[in-house]
Amino acid sequence: MSPQVRKIILSHGLTGFICWYGVEKVFQKTIGISVLQVSLLAISYIAISALLNVPTGILADRKGRRFAIVLATICLLFSTIVGGLSHNLWVYFASFILWGLFYTTQNGSYQAILYDTLKEEGREKDYARYTGASVAAFWTAVFLSSVIGAWIGSHFNLRLAYFVTIIPNVINIFLALTLHEPERKKHDHTVTSFSMARQGFKFLKSSRQVLLLTGAFLLSSMLSWTTNEFSQLFFIELGFGVLFVGVIGAFSGLLQAGGSFIAHRFTHVSIRLMTVLSMLALFITFIIPIHLRYLAVAGFFSLVILRQVLYISNDAALQHSLPSSIRATTLSSVGVLNDGVLIVCYFLFGFVSEHKNVRTGYLVVGLCGLLIIGITWLLSEKLKYRSVPEYPLEPLEATAETDSFPR
Repeated sequence: MSPQVRKIILSHGLTGFICWYGVEKVFQKTIGISVLQVSLLAISYIAISALLNVPTGILADRKGRRFAIVLATICLLFSTIVGGLSHNLWVYFASFILWGLFYTTQNGSYQAILYDTLKEEGREKDYARYTGASVAAFWTAVFLSSVIGAWIGSHFNLRLAYFVTIIPNVINIFLALTLHEPERKKHDHTVTSFSMARQGFKFLKSSRQVLLLTGAFLLSSMLSWTTNEFSQLFFIELGFGVLFVGVIGAFSGLLQAGGSFIAHRFTHVSIRLMTVLSMLALFITFIIPIHLRYLAVAGFFSLVILRQVLYISNDAALQHSLPSSIRATTLSSVGVLNDGVLIVCYFLFGFVSEHKNVRTGYLVVGLCGLLIIGITWLLSEKLKYRSVPEYPLEPLEATAETDSFPR
């Protein structure tokens, strides 16, 4: 592993060292934010992401991935500070805006700089392995920081968990500044940002294969976001206390780290099979009655592992299919579609959870997942096969990348 790859993985890991992450929903309740307002807050920053995903992706392709990562780490620092100073919904809303800026700016940038670095070193076929290690570092940091945050929240106060997070945030800014911008195919500077955005979306529908991979990515991302964003509400509904909620969340992060780390060993497994198993785990977990809460927690953990392996495998498949000159832009185009899906799912989850319960809200999310699968399959049937780089949905094997664009 080269020094550059190590720094990328470490920097990505530090973005997950957020001590308030594991107790955030508990903190929100202490300042008077309801379950429905929690989902509306999440929708607000997803809406920001939808607006800024492609522009920030273009920024990363034009100015460089290093620039985007530095900017993202600065946004994360200020999001942490404002969140810790919040006493009501509206101040916390400002923190969510900054969080949305952080997410959109780094979205695709870590993956893009890692892939381009490996390609520069002639090791792009190892991307699944190293991106798994990178995401594993992220979730390991989430695990450690969540345990620390839960301990701080139960022994001191929840607000202190925010202020402690400032330390790794600052360290990461300086680490990001030391990253080297890898060689990559440059885009044509005469091409406008709007044209680049159109090219990114155009590539997603360049073949049936790419469209199916995009659909699978949307599904795995939806499962990842909703289980991370609202899992604390689920554990609270099961009757667990603050410390236990934080510890469970931390262990969930550890499982995601493990799933990410071993994902490259499952590249021979069909993405279709992983999708089916993930959806089965979701529906089984959230129909388990409350009095069997430990069984429900076990089911939730199995869902976390399955959808994380699916997410990493599918991400590797997409990366092998993207041209480097618009890699961040195209990933941001996927991000825009993902944001649209999340806005709908978050609203439905919040509405159903407020009027029914959190478990039913997750079942509605599962139905949205089935809808994504159905729509993607119907659209893919309308496309003809085209000569573009493919990464099979059946046993996955790394393929060489091409920088040619579909006409």
